Amino acid sequence: MLILHWRFVVSLGILAILLAFLYHPTFAWLLKTWQEDSEFSYGFLVPLISIWLVWLKRDHLASLVTRPSPVFGALVILLSGFLLLAGRAGGFVLAEGISLLFILPGIVLFLLGWDYLKALALPLAYLNFMVPWMEEIVNHLHRPFQLLSANLGVLLLGSLGIPVFRDGLSIMLPGVSMEVARGCSGVQFLISVIALGIPLIYLTQKTWWRGIIVIAFSIGISIPTNGARVGLAGIMGYYYGSGSFHGPFHIFQGLFVSYVGLIALFVMNWLVSKIPSQVETKLYNRWKLHPQESIDLPKETSHQYLFPLVLVLLIGIGVYIHLYGSPLPIPPKRALAEFPLSIDDWQGQSSTWVTGDKYFPGVDDGLTRTYRNASGREINLYIGYFASQRHGKSLISYHANPLRKGIRQISTGLVDPGQGPGPQTVNLSSPLIGGARYVAVFWYRFPSGELTIRTQTKLKGITDAVIHRRNNGAVILLAARPANKDEKESITDDLLTFARILAPTLREYLP
Repeated sequence: MLILHWRFVVSLGILAILLAFLYHPTFAWLLKTWQEDSEFSYGFLVPLISIWLVWLKRDHLASLVTRPSPVFGALVILLSGFLLLAGRAGGFVLAEGISLLFILPGIVLFLLGWDYLKALALPLAYLNFMVPWMEEIVNHLHRPFQLLSANLGVLLLGSLGIPVFRDGLSIMLPGVSMEVARGCSGVQFLISVIALGIPLIYLTQKTWWRGIIVIAFSIGISIPTNGARVGLAGIMGYYYGSGSFHGPFHIFQGLFVSYVGLIALFVMNWLVSKIPSQVETKLYNRWKLHPQESIDLPKETSHQYLFPLVLVLLIGIGVYIHLYGSPLPIPPKRALAEFPLSIDDWQGQSSTWVTGDKYFPGVDDGLTRTYRNASGREINLYIGYFASQRHGKSLISYHANPLRKGIRQISTGLVDPGQGPGPQTVNLSSPLIGGARYVAVFWYRFPSGELTIRTQTKLKGITDAVIHRRNNGAVILLAARPANKDEKESITDDLLTFARILAPTLREYLP
């Protein structure tokens, strides 16, 4: 049985205080993400479940012999410290979260050794669900699942004799149309099923293969269920109008998918657990098949010097980040308020077509304009400048995700160096801003040039912060509202033309 010696409790408390000091901005970001983003609301439960998984193995931990691995542990801790520095200095809070996921195994290795790391592998790995690092992978899954749900919904409506036509993600019914939104893809629910299924399987099943069957079935049942949800929305819209797409009934539809998936998870898990198996011990008790000599923790050993050493290592990382983790703010060359109202044959005026702080919170200087040319064509401009990026003030964050709807990269034609610096590629998207659909192009500007891809932009901010102690940058967003789908191509040409003529003026105002 595990005996919690007072020295062990005190040591654990000291480590917790140090980690809280190092990662308090990271914890604040995680709490805010779990609270504000419904896709990650399950994050509150993840640390609690991880602690519970450790508690389930308390007797196993008591049976292990401490064999510290300070060299490998120190390497992992230092790597985590570098990620923390890069994230803190570069305004890339996700790197801070990933650093937290690495530093905990590093401390275990440093103080306790590989046997303990192996025993704690599942609780430590489970913490991955609390950090939204899988967002980039999940983002690529949303559209295929949206299309699949739309197809299944249309099949259901057609089988009931309801006239229906699908164009991409749009479903047209007599007198009403609807669109399968990103939140209706069901992808995030699949992550929730996996997050809930792992501890359930660990507690009730005897092999991981059985667990994989349980989760695969639960995911499989949720896909047609989400299609049925789309079909059900179509039925309500057909008979009761578009008002049924919102309000309590829409909430009920989401709960319907959740309840069906969770019921399928528990029922399938119960059925699989009843299948006879040659293995009689459940997963969380498998260690009993290979018992080891029982010892009490902590035990007086020659490794007592390691705990003060890991404290010194963590304090050193904290001091270094405090000294070098804050990039110097770089003001714009000229205030954006002085930006010219006349650019080539385009005449501009101040407008409120977009709320920049909504998509780029913490921006240091911003400009919102609407430009028109002699033929009456209209282009909206937003420039957001960050003198430095840090936690809560970043070019790249989940706040700007709505601007990325249907995003792809296209060339501006500025490929000849003789034409001068400018964005050679830009992001083209179709965002919904203020309830209106726009065609938009946007890119990011740094002192060394323009970028479009998010990961490259983040890495640029990090390298500038770590090497040059600066990570100032700007986002430039151009948008116009098409009157119909046929106008989209001509508007795209206008936006690219405006981007090309805008480039020389931007160089006069932005570093």
